[in-house]
Amino acid sequence: MVVAMLAAFVVTNAHGASSAPARTGYIVETTTPLMREVIIRGECRRGTPVYRVYRRSLSGFAARLTSTDLRRLRRRAGVVRVVRDSSLRGTGRRGGISIRT
Repeated sequence: MVVAMLAAFVVTNAHGASSAPARTGYIVETTTPLMREVIIRGECRRGTPVYRVYRRSLSGFAARLTSTDLRRLRRRAGVVRVVRDSSLRGTGRRGGISIRT
């Protein structure tokens, strides 16, 4: 299963700093469930950390992308849109939510 292929490795140099490019969470919406699976497999082979797969609300997945990954996926056939992932949190007030990015 695709979820089993979701391990990501970060290589560090002699100074302990990460040599991997900076990654940010994005949601990738795909045209069909089949395209979602094909794209996820390709991203996992590239070492892209996929951390959530969407099967009900939309066809897509969430992944930590570099700026290069982002440009490539936005141009890829089968991708509807790529948007920055964010969190919603209740404020404790009626109808109030706050959005964290």
